[in-house]
This record gives sequence, C-alpha cells and structure tokens, in this order.
Amino acid sequence: MEKRVWIEKIVNRGMGLGYDQEAKIVFVPYTAVGDEVIVEITKSKKRYDIGQIKKFIKKSEERIEPNCSFFTKCGGCHFLHIPYEKELEYKKLIVENIIKREVNNVIPSIEFNYRNKATFHADYRSSRLKLGFYMASSNRVINIDKCPLLINTINYTKNIIESLNIPHLDRVVIRTSHDGKKLLVNLIGEKKHKDYIKKIIKTQYNIIFDHIIRNYASEKGVSEDKYMEFYNDFNLVFYFNSKPIDEKKSTIKTEFLNKKFFLTSNDFFQTNYYIGEKMFSFIYNFVKDNIEYKKLLIDGYSGSLTIGIILSELFEEVIGIEQNPSNIFLAEKNIKENNINNAKIIQKDFRDYIKQLSFKQSKGNILVLDPPREGVGKDIKYLDRYPLDYIIYISCDPMTSYRDINYLQNYKIEKVLIFDMFPRTFHIEVLYILKRII
Repeated sequence: MEKRVWIEKIVNRGMGLGYDQEAKIVFVPYTAVGDEVIVEITKSKKRYDIGQIKKFIKKSEERIEPNCSFFTKCGGCHFLHIPYEKELEYKKLIVENIIKREVNNVIPSIEFNYRNKATFHADYRSSRLKLGFYMASSNRVINIDKCPLLINTINYTKNIIESLNIPHLDRVVIRTSHDGKKLLVNLIGEKKHKDYIKKIIKTQYNIIFDHIIRNYASEKGVSEDKYMEFYNDFNLVFYFNSKPIDEKKSTIKTEFLNKKFFLTSNDFFQTNYYIGEKMFSFIYNFVKDNIEYKKLLIDGYSGSLTIGIILSELFEEVIGIEQNPSNIFLAEKNIKENNINNAKIIQKDFRDYIKQLSFKQSKGNILVLDPPREGVGKDIKYLDRYPLDYIIYISCDPMTSYRDINYLQNYKIEKVLIFDMFPRTFHIEVLYILKRII
C-alpha cells in the first residue's frame, strides 16, 4: 500500500514523523522536515504506520547530498542527508521531548573519521571473503570499501584482511588507538579452524603491517621512500575468538586526556575519542569547580576505570565497580600504568553493590555511572538511601536513563547535556548532573 506523507518533525531513532491524507501518523526513515513523499507502507498499526520512501513529491530545503554511496543501504548512518548542525538540533529536540525540560548544551563532535571500533560481518557469497555491515533492517551483508565514520586505519586494515581471503570467518572486529597507529584485530570464526587461521595470520603478518603503514603514510602526504619512519610508531595485535594469537602481544595502548589506557578485544571504551575527551573534561572541571568536598568517587559500570583514573587526583579515594573480568584485568593494569595510589576495582554487579553500601562520611561522596543501553532499572532506587552529593549519569539511551532518574526521589536534575558521541547516526549520548535535595 502506498501513501502520500508530509514530514513535520524528526523523532527518536531518527525517524521522520509525518501524516497521511487521513491525518494518520506515518514514520519514515531517511527523511527531513519539509519532505513530501510517496511511501510504501511496511508495517501498519492502529495508531500509526511505518513506511519506506518510494519517491519524492517535494524535497526539503534542508537536504544535502550524502557523502557515502552506501547511505540508506547500509544500516550504520541515518543523517547523512541533512547538515550536521540540523542533526544536532534534531537530537536536542528529541531529548527535550523525552525529558520534558531544556537541554543545557549540545557539544558537537568531529563529523567523520571518529569511530575507533567497528564490527565487519563476513560474506562468502562471491566465493571470496567480503567484509561489510548489515544492510538496513536486514541480516544481509553489504560490502563497503570505506566507511567515512571510521578512523581511516580501520578501513585500511579491513581491506587488507579482506584481500587475504581468510576462510571460515563470521566477523572481524577492529579497534584502534587515539592516533590510529595501534590496532587490534579480533577474528571471529569456527573454532575447529583456529590453527589454520592462526597460520595465515602469522605468515601474512608482515604484509598486513606494511600495507597499513603505507596507507597511513600516503594519507599523511609522506612519500613512498619515507614511510618506514612510521614503523616504530605502529603496533598490530591479532586475536582469534577474543583470545590473543600471540600471548606476548595481547594489548594495545592509547592516550586519553594525558593518561594511558590498555585495550583488548573485549573491554569497553568510549567509541569516539574526540567527544569522549570533551565529556570527561567537562566532568573533571564540573567536579573541580562546583563540588567543595571530594572524599569518595564511586565509578559505577567502570569498564577499565577510565573516568575513575581521570578524576582520581581530585578525590581521596576512588572505587570502581565492574563485573566483566577482562575490564577488571585492564583496570588494574591502568591503575599501575598511571601510578594511581588511591584507586581500586571491585568485581561485582553494580545492582548488587548498591544494595549494601556504607560510607565513612556524610559529605563528599560522588557517583559517576555509565551503564549499558538498558540502564540500571528499578534497583537504582537504592541510591536514595545514601549520602551522595551528586550523581553524574552518562547514558547512550535517553529513554532508559530518564526512566531510571524518575525512580529516584531524593535527587533533582541540575544539568542535562548532549555529547554527540555518534555523529551522523540516530544514537544520542546524554549526561545528567543530579544533585541530592534531601
């Protein structure tokens, strides 16, 4: 069934919201405010429909030409058809509609070449290995030669691995350091082919390494005869099924706000170094300038203790709460690497931890938490019991985080900021400053 739809606004998950000729709501992806489109209805509900653009009657004046030929085919980007400034406006309105209050500030990112980690899915339909992303709303793989969102060394690495035609892979995860010179490649495939795949990597390692450095040098404008000067700056680590192929080379290291952090294939780290530094700098300065007593920092869902280490010089004591063993291992390495003497990591589910907290003092206790997309849930209510001066809540899902905050009775929202961690996509990173009022 086809309908004529007028797009009036952009809502959660980047959908255009419009109305048909009977005033029924229709959600249409990849649209802009002012578009008038004929859509094919793909799902029909009593109160709304979902459709795909079939043709344009009138294009919005906001539209621009996307800089990627795979846009709308690949499911990775959602806003390449509008200016970045408009995307930020839309994201601000989306969050304000959810939380029913004004967003204090929106901090932009660099638009492209910001993602430091990518998962490529393997496709052997052409009898050769092709690596790409899932098509929009599909499990079918679309081969992509270059993704504009990725730090470029990830693109180089993906292409050389693809050219080796390694068999029996399901997916390839590549992550890189802040400067793009340290790379970790996790090959995920059938366990029974482990030895064969490891042999390919060991015999082809120097070819892969050389290819990456040559491409990096070319991008930086360094002549072919001088690319060797980068060799000592680069590091390349391979994993198979999340275990290092060479036990002597199991981590890479990245710099982040003048601290050093180890990375492996399994741990969590901010996907966008640029905006991650902006966000953590804001938290650092807010704590330094606005909180008089700084005794204890609890870093909930701490990962490898990134924020805890960055803020450690402001507090007498830092405690990280983390469940993942890989993150625990890295947190301990990061504490040692940065010579932090007042921090420790506890292996525990944050939801269980907050059910039995005790404090040495009634002032100077701060909690920073950065839970996964599903949020904390009803257990966050336990925080009402405790003398926390502030809670700083970082979330990649405004819906679940606002739900969590509404469970709390003894805290009020003092500030809400958007740090655009995922430019050109519908994902939104929100930071809440919550102050205790009782």
